Amino acid sequence: MDTTRRFIRFWNSGAAALGSVGALYFKHWATSHLSQQLAWFLAALIVATLTFCSDLFASWLIDNSKFLRRKLWRHRFVEGLWKEAILVTKGPERVLRGVALVTIGYAEGSPVVSGDVFLCDGSPDGNFTSVSASYRDSLLNYSYKGVLVRKGDSFGHGHLSFTRPPVGEPITFQGKFSGEELDYGSLHVFGDKVVNDAEIRRAQQPEDRDALIREVVEHFKERFPDYRPLAQPPADSAPIREGGER
Repeated sequence: MDTTRRFIRFWNSGAAALGSVGALYFKHWATSHLSQQLAWFLAALIVATLTFCSDLFASWLIDNSKFLRRKLWRHRFVEGLWKEAILVTKGPERVLRGVALVTIGYAEGSPVVSGDVFLCDGSPDGNFTSVSASYRDSLLNYSYKGVLVRKGDSFGHGHLSFTRPPVGEPITFQGKFSGEELDYGSLHVFGDKVVNDAEIRRAQQPEDRDALIREVVEHFKERFPDYRPLAQPPADSAPIREGGER
């Protein structure tokens, strides 16, 4: 992300400037005890080591501080839990294919997208995690791998466009994902951010999760009344295999 790279460059510039000042003082002291060539070599080594360590520390700090990332990205900050409607429009047919609980996080310098997918009767339909992702100008693009419950391994691409509110962070997105194993080829999605702490805790508790999924389904049924809810999977679907992610 551009904001992250700018922060790391700024951090490293500051570290290099401080290191250069320190190295000059060290060189001034060292020339009275060492040869001039060795003093210059050690001073340059100090600057290079400090810059390298500074880059590692800045990256570690961004990876491990959600507070810092929120401050850096401000109105473009999209991490958190999202409830998602999976919509299909094929000719005159409009179908609410299912819903998902999607988590957007951050690790090793890039976004991480993962989630669990459910049919409209609340039964599991699959899960997924991103294998690569990029986020820029409110657009999140990712490639994923996973498992569809009755079809096995799943691979594809997702694209999410977040709506910027006049103030604050985005709370909605629209987009699509596609994969060869999907019934409809390309599915459109609509997401609402879960901002209620109680709902976030319920999503993390197995005993409360089923009821939350049913509420999410009802929420999107009301939101998209023209879309027919799909409650059952295709009759020819295959059983799930052990392991995997969407």
